[in-house]
Amino acid sequence: MKRIHHFSAATLCVTCVAIAMPVGASAAPNLVGMTYEKASSTASNWGLTAVISTSTGTELQQSDCVVINQVLRPATTLGQNSKTLLLSLNCNATVATATEAGNSAATPEGQKAKKAQATKDWRENTPQGQAWCATNVVEHPEWDWTDMPGCPS
Repeated sequence: MKRIHHFSAATLCVTCVAIAMPVGASAAPNLVGMTYEKASSTASNWGLTAVISTSTGTELQQSDCVVINQVLRPATTLGQNSKTLLLSLNCNATVATATEAGNSAATPEGQKAKKAQATKDWRENTPQGQAWCATNVVEHPEWDWTDMPGCPS
């Protein structure tokens, strides 16, 4: 007598995911929100290679494009970990203007970008902002000053 095995879709799906998902796949750093330059450097520090899979917009230099999604490329050999992160980039200006494409100032991304630009302008163009930079450079030498736009690095 032949036995007929019935598998549910859930059983098959779990099996497929277990085979397709390399061990340690969740060990990749979260690069979403970083510039491509910083993301590729961070990936390299983790022993991974960042590869651009998609890119939208042409307003920014590639190094200034923002990572909007990442996917760990499946390993080419079963049982091995992938060393490649596929990155999707947004190369539009951070906030749209009358002459540049970008995020709407009404979106959360646009509001965040406008706030960051206002902070940068305050640090660069006001005596209070310059004093804030000078004080904090002395008090916090451990901070990454390349992440503090408007302050001398």
